[in-house]
Amino acid sequence: GSDYSLDLRVPFASSDAEDGEMTMTASASTLKGTFAADLSFRNAPAEKLLEVFFSDETALSFRAPMNGDVNAAGTLTTGLDALVLNLSFGQGELRFRDHVLPVEKIALKAEHDIAAHQMKIVDLDYGLGGVTGRLHGILGYDAMGPGISALNFELEGPSVRIDLPAVFESMLPIGEHRLAGIYKIPERTVEVNSVSVKLFDTVLS
Repeated sequence: GSDYSLDLRVPFASSDAEDGEMTMTASASTLKGTFAADLSFRNAPAEKLLEVFFSDETALSFRAPMNGDVNAAGTLTTGLDALVLNLSFGQGELRFRDHVLPVEKIALKAEHDIAAHQMKIVDLDYGLGGVTGRLHGILGYDAMGPGISALNFELEGPSVRIDLPAVFESMLPIGEHRLAGIYKIPERTVEVNSVSVKLFDTVLS
């Protein structure tokens, strides 16, 4: 026949949390020259996903349970074309070198254009180390072999709440904000091209 299908289940054992799993349903048509795959995650370890994109996982790690779905589509000649992500992450930690950032929650809805090396962040709802807010925008990247050499970002959001008692006596509300720049992964440096923040009734840029 010209149509093929595949069902796959990958279990994840955990010593300190509920066991998780990843399931995949994939199909391909040689007549149409297309394929599609639907992946579902339940309490899957997020650090395994990072290893696919970052070759130096010792510098950056993200440990949190992951739930949700990823839908992939492409052609048999050009390969993977697009991804649609609807993922959520529970409590955990984001570690970069010697810095650790507690993760309360992350919920991501995004559309990934493989050919354009670009991800459209439809909605990012986050709580990280006492900072909560929402973002949307564009995240681009430059590929380097199997990994990524740089991340370009143009992000904006309606508000941020900063609750850091060790730094501020009271909760600090930030209004509309925009941020654009580039993170160079080999150099581990961030270049901010533009920033705009509304603090109380004043816009800072």
